[in-house]
Amino acid sequence: MKKKTLIIFFFIFLLPNSVLAESYYFKKCQLSEKVFADYIINLSSNKINVKLRTTDGNTQELSDKIKSITKDQIVSEIIQSGSGKEYYFQYYLDAKSKSITKLKYKMNNGVLGVDGPKQKNYCADVKSDWVKNKKEKIEEEKKKKLKAKQEKEIIEAKKKKEAEIKKKEKEKNHREILVMDNEWIKLSEAGNVSMEHLTTLFRERALDLCYPFENFDILDQYTEVMEMDETPAFGIETVVRFAMKGIVKCK
Repeated sequence: MKKKTLIIFFFIFLLPNSVLAESYYFKKCQLSEKVFADYIINLSSNKINVKLRTTDGNTQELSDKIKSITKDQIVSEIIQSGSGKEYYFQYYLDAKSKSITKLKYKMNNGVLGVDGPKQKNYCADVKSDWVKNKKEKIEEEKKKKLKAKQEKEIIEAKKKKEAEIKKKEKEKNHREILVMDNEWIKLSEAGNVSMEHLTTLFRERALDLCYPFENFDILDQYTEVMEMDETPAFGIETVVRFAMKGIVKCK
């Protein structure tokens, strides 16, 4: 029971700001033949603003603290009555019946007890869908977040596609070159081998791939050992074959 009470008491703090900003009310509540009241519920300040009106034109404005909120009911704090310091009252704004129920209390020997029957009056104009609005706002927030996520994904996909197009456009005249030397070189002599022959092969291959372009720029070019034979058919020393790789831009 204690846990349930705490949940009810703190229900208001679980409502999102968008719901707290909404206006809820119980208006045109007939408290007697001559007295009418409007109860404006301010969830953000946790108060009920009350405006009393009499048929002869007199008005009075009050502000009462909210004790608890459930999906169908808002309950005020226990309020000291103007009838005397030992008298108190509390009221319940009920969404289902569109009514206000007032309970009177009296302090006897330090104990607060109910004083008389409850008083129930009905209100002609009620807006009390704070729970419904909460659900709607949550769903709306979910939809907004999903839409924002989808829009972000679309923008990112568009940027990625544009980047790929630019890259392809930039690289459309690029050619990758690979040429290999047919000659095997002793490993001990590999450091002194001239790469002029491979450079010539590289240039010839680039011109072939760039045709009908007549020239090219070398963007990247390097040599590396492509093959190694540790048991050659002739001799006992390890031999290697070089290759030249690179990228050219045809122009």
